[in-house]
Amino acid sequence: MDTNVKVSVIVPIYNVEKYIHQCVDSILNQTLKEIEVILVDDGSPDRCGEICDEYANQDERVKVIHKENAGVAAARNSGIAIAQGEWMAFIDSDDWLEPDMFERAYDRGEMHHPDIVFFDGFQNFPDKTKPWNHFQNDFVTEEEETIKQLGRAMLYFPMSPHPTGIPLAAPWDKIYKTSFIRENNLHFTEHLKTLDDMVFNMHAFYAAKKVCYLKRPFYHYRMVPTSITNAYKPNRVELDCITFREIKKFVKEQKDGKLQQAFYARVIKSFSICCRLCFFNKQNEKPLKEKLRYVSKILKTSPYAESFTRVNVKNLEFRLKMVWLCARLDFGLGLFALYQANTLAEKLMGVNK
Repeated sequence: MDTNVKVSVIVPIYNVEKYIHQCVDSILNQTLKEIEVILVDDGSPDRCGEICDEYANQDERVKVIHKENAGVAAARNSGIAIAQGEWMAFIDSDDWLEPDMFERAYDRGEMHHPDIVFFDGFQNFPDKTKPWNHFQNDFVTEEEETIKQLGRAMLYFPMSPHPTGIPLAAPWDKIYKTSFIRENNLHFTEHLKTLDDMVFNMHAFYAAKKVCYLKRPFYHYRMVPTSITNAYKPNRVELDCITFREIKKFVKEQKDGKLQQAFYARVIKSFSICCRLCFFNKQNEKPLKEKLRYVSKILKTSPYAESFTRVNVKNLEFRLKMVWLCARLDFGLGLFALYQANTLAEKLMGVNK
């Protein structure tokens, strides 16, 4: 570890030529100058690799890794392997930062010596900006149960120890002590194609002894309508189930009934997302009758059948209670109606996802 480097900033890069300058410039222009910037060119087919090299030639703080495309988890792990800073941060390459993000987060880390510092941000839509605020007040905690609650909230945020309407599982609104990452052998699970950041943070918070929340918005998360996160995924159920098997192993090891409930809620939440990205997506050209048969079949398989049967319904948000009820009644048309109503509501509110 290079003690002169305070924060190692790891940026996986793939096909973001349109946004890369705003992202990297916002990192290099941080008020905290003692940083290293690890740009991981994940086999990007555009000019991103060249642009990364240009930055490295202009600023000695920039390191570039060129690798064959293997996904964001593998790209982040490549950065972890060579990071020299006291702290690590993971930034998405189409986003950007407030100038004092690392200075404020680092100072808070040095003040309280936690394993993880996390903070707030913004959701930046093409035509508006919305706050991304986790909690009402700053806090620092070493309380084991509180930190476990945060770990459960990585799977399902309503199970957080403090009221919040915002998911907690992203890695980009946090910095992590490098020694903590290495001592606990934390890494992103490369064979997972969905929710790998959620799995990473579940492990991280269950390993953490002390965490710190800084109620300041620093991170700008770009909401791109064509993002891969929101694209039609006919195989989304299969990809989710691979992730669920990974989570289930960890849940079994922890012997934590509340974590088990968070897992059930997560499965139901992901099922609801599948209604949008897979089952009833407008790009799914199958007849409605066939879609409904598929949904009914999925509800009878693991882990969906187990989750819908065993979940504590009180833990679920109102919308998911409606999904739970339709699923328990095997009422596929009800699920389709919920999807249609949600789509209409988003259009009326101008939500462009």
